[in-house]
Amino acid sequence: MKGAIKNVFGDIVTHRLCMWHIMNKMPEKVGDAFRDTDLVKDLCGIIWNEEIDSIEFEEQWTSIVNKHGASENEWLVSMYGMREQWIPCYFKDLFLGGLLKTTSRSFSGILHEV
Repeated sequence: MKGAIKNVFGDIVTHRLCMWHIMNKMPEKVGDAFRDTDLVKDLCGIIWNEEIDSIEFEEQWTSIVNKHGASENEWLVSMYGMREQWIPCYFKDLFLGGLLKTTSRSFSGILHEV
């Protein structure tokens, strides 16, 4: 998908990962050991935060995964490595035609209940 988007649109459009799908899978992907903790809730607090910048996000992510003993979770490490493709603070200055905000509003209520 990433290659096809670049071929069709060149440098005017950048492929982003779907936050909704990532966040929907997070409780399953972090594993049984983390299901009873506030790990997902704490991460949601920084992921969906429209006020946070990338430096603060990285500091808080590290603090949260360390607090919950999840710094070695392969899926979280992988998602963190791709953070610039799905975390809003890395592309909040790009025009998205309201897409991110619409998706965030529709999903945020669901996720905060997890």
